[in-house]
Amino acid sequence: MVSANQSNVVRALRLLALAAVLVLGESQQEIREDAKGGAELCDRERTRLARELLNQYLFPLIDTARFRLDPQRCRLHPENDMLLRQEEEKVEQENGLWQCRICRKMFREEEYIDKHMGNRHPQVVYPGATVCLADLCDILHCDAVERAVQKRAPPSCQEQDAQRRKHLCQALSEACFPPDQPLGQKMNEFFQRQFCDAHTCHEGRKLFPEGQQKRGRGARYFVLAGLGAILLALFYAGLFLYQRDLAKQGKGRLFSSRHAARLLHLRKHKKQ
Repeated sequence: MVSANQSNVVRALRLLALAAVLVLGESQQEIREDAKGGAELCDRERTRLARELLNQYLFPLIDTARFRLDPQRCRLHPENDMLLRQEEEKVEQENGLWQCRICRKMFREEEYIDKHMGNRHPQVVYPGATVCLADLCDILHCDAVERAVQKRAPPSCQEQDAQRRKHLCQALSEACFPPDQPLGQKMNEFFQRQFCDAHTCHEGRKLFPEGQQKRGRGARYFVLAGLGAILLALFYAGLFLYQRDLAKQGKGRLFSSRHAARLLHLRKHKKQ
């Protein structure tokens, strides 16, 4: 009876967390829709960090599993990223300058081109993209990653806050990876291991235990492997042709030497 009650409590907490995720997302979306373009209220640096974490620790493995995220259900879908389109229009030059591909203006710092995008091109977004990934940083462990990079000690952990983030993480996981869909249960379990289980104050927790992989790395690997195979085939083909030509030349020299020896022998025989 106790286990059944606990199961009901956990299920109720997950439903409440899912409702909180949806309500929070809708309220933040409404706030940004009231602002100019909706993008200037979104923290660009934290959004970049959240996007990088997804590109390293989630999306490549989703691609490998051939699981399709539903943009209508999953806030993590790239089509919902309200700053992704502007980010794609930024180009870092070899001299360290940044260029806006929309208007071709150059900037000395990324901070300046970010402000330029927000002021001059706020309308450059994917259709329907209203999610600020920075709002999901609590779930994706942005702060823990920043502390690890900067070698800063973590603050004191509050178990209640950790459990709140964990329930939000689990609700996000169930929205993106419905257990009743093909591969949904497997991907749901993976996401919770990768992101949700670390939301605890217990020692020994490990961030992203399933590992990382740069998105698109597999495709580049196969392209390079294919090019290597082609070059190797061309090398052996050239080596074969070269050896064949040498063999022909050798046979020609052998025939010529035998022919000359035979003529010499006939001449000597006639003189005798």
